Amino acid sequence: MKVQEVILRAIAKQITWWQAAEIIGISDRQLRRWQRRYEEHGYTGLIDRRRGRVSERQVPLTTVEEVLRLYKEQHEVEGRFRFLKSPYFVGPLFLHSPRRVEAFAYVMLLALLLYSAFEHVIRTKMKQEQEPLILPGDRKSWKPTGSSVMDMFDTVLTSAIEVDGQIHRVITSRPYPQRDRVLAFFEWDTGIYTEQVFKG
Repeated sequence: MKVQEVILRAIAKQITWWQAAEIIGISDRQLRRWQRRYEEHGYTGLIDRRRGRVSERQVPLTTVEEVLRLYKEQHEVEGRFRFLKSPYFVGPLFLHSPRRVEAFAYVMLLALLLYSAFEHVIRTKMKQEQEPLILPGDRKSWKPTGSSVMDMFDTVLTSAIEVDGQIHRVITSRPYPQRDRVLAFFEWDTGIYTEQVFKG
């Protein structure tokens, strides 16, 4: 592993600075100086002390920051596609032609896009909230996953009732204030479940 890669891992908090020193083979004292220079001056503080100037091959700071951002987001991309690789999810599907496989892939990517947008909206709204979201199982979270939030809606029960020849839906499950909070993030309310559906 190159020294630059080790330092980038330490900056990205993938490893500790102490572990970086062990990998590079320098003293803790030397690495602490590097860490201090980085904290004070950013990546430009990691200059070539032997020459007393910034290395001519140094990558621009904006590029380094972009690399770090992409590096940190790798696990998020992998996590998004993890369920697509699961044999439990795709195993029962039998698509008999390449065209159907391609169509299925597009449908799944669109679903993944909607899921990511759903999760992004919730996490953005949660930054403005004063209390964490209470998920099923009494778990508290400021950055809930889309999947954990959708679990909140699994218990919604509705019944169809005829009134004066018109069929209406009413919610028959218990009130759930946390679910109402999520709906409000999208400027919705429980009316999405109780609108008139058809005439008798």
